[in-house]
Amino acid sequence: MITPTLSLATSSAILMSSATMQDCPGTRTITVPTTVIETRIVKETRYRDEERERILDMLFEHNYATIENHFGKNVIVHRKGATKATKGLKGIIPGSQGTKSYIVEGLGNPESFMSCSHGAGRKMGRKAAHKALSLSDEQKKLDDQGILHAIRGVKDLDEAPGAYKDIETVMDNQRDLVKVLVELTPLAVIKG
Repeated sequence: MITPTLSLATSSAILMSSATMQDCPGTRTITVPTTVIETRIVKETRYRDEERERILDMLFEHNYATIENHFGKNVIVHRKGATKATKGLKGIIPGSQGTKSYIVEGLGNPESFMSCSHGAGRKMGRKAAHKALSLSDEQKKLDDQGILHAIRGVKDLDEAPGAYKDIETVMDNQRDLVKVLVELTPLAVIKG
């Protein structure tokens, strides 16, 4: 397993067309295509050249429908919160803002329609998170880990770590679907 020296977690899907950082004291609002951000992050890590190319060539889609052949029949597969995990296909499974994310390789398990989870998954809905989570506790979780974040008010709690399932349990439950290639530890979160 390769351990990078730099990583970045996004609280929203990593495939956003642009990332905007706002409401952060001392910073200007920026808008940049996430492909630029992703490319820069990978280039700034200490990967060998061939590892960089493999990581940049990953599948990020996680809410789509497609016609595929499974068990000898053409079927429509709708992946919502899931991503394709055909044998050898690289992908990313993000945790929450305060947990690891994973670069994975699909194992092509036919029992899952060659799919895996796209992330940790919510343990509570957005409105429930606004009501149930403590702003100061969620900020402290990230601050104690030294993660630069944008959780500034109650409206941001829907993306706080406490709103999500434990990513390590999720990954353990899909050992037969993907192989972990890289574990990423968040340093900063840009909410797009």
